[in-house]
Amino acid sequence: MFNTKGLYIVCLVGLLICLTPVVEAQSSWNPGDSGSVRFRLGLFEPQADSSYWDEKFDVWTGSGEDFQDLVWGVDGLWMVGPTLGFQLGSSWYGGTTTQSYRDWVDDAGRDISHRTELTTWDLTAAVIFKPFRGSTVRPYLGIGGGLLSWRLLEYGDFIDFGGDGSVVYGSYRDDGTTFMAVGIAGLEFVSRSGWSFLVEGRWREAETSLGGGFGSLNQRLDLSGLELSAGIAWNF
Repeated sequence: MFNTKGLYIVCLVGLLICLTPVVEAQSSWNPGDSGSVRFRLGLFEPQADSSYWDEKFDVWTGSGEDFQDLVWGVDGLWMVGPTLGFQLGSSWYGGTTTQSYRDWVDDAGRDISHRTELTTWDLTAAVIFKPFRGSTVRPYLGIGGGLLSWRLLEYGDFIDFGGDGSVVYGSYRDDGTTFMAVGIAGLEFVSRSGWSFLVEGRWREAETSLGGGFGSLNQRLDLSGLELSAGIAWNF
């Protein structure tokens, strides 16, 4: 029979055996292996490559670069394998600029100008590949798609070409929702505290038909473009 001291030793050894897998699992775990919540802030610039943009920049001053503006977003990443994750996210962008006719001015020689505003909001799902599990610097790639809600607004002074050619105030608007595809490439710098810093590039591919106040023009509106951003992530 075991004496009391021997029983204590057996219990201690058994406890150590039971705890060994837990300790090994904890030692191999790194922040971000389960997932992360990510916040990003950056710049988005429309590609501006469609009939609406082509005709607009033929008649009015400006280019797609004038619509470069802030974009912010939030994503939730869940790792479903050592290097593979599923991400849901959303971002918002609003760009605006003042445009003037290239070839016409008013009777006083002043520019005839209006404001153009493009606003987008998206909801995306993507598959994320992170090949270097456990490293401090972790590149990642992603591909996915989702829904893109948009609004295009023009308001200000226009020439009434269909009437007497006078300068009149006008306001034109259209909005809607369309499908989009997205590609993601980024680099994440992970700290032991569980937080990380990230830099990321995204390409958005989307296009739609204009209606509403622009319906008579029968134009396509390109909503594609490049986003460059930086942010932070809380890893778990």
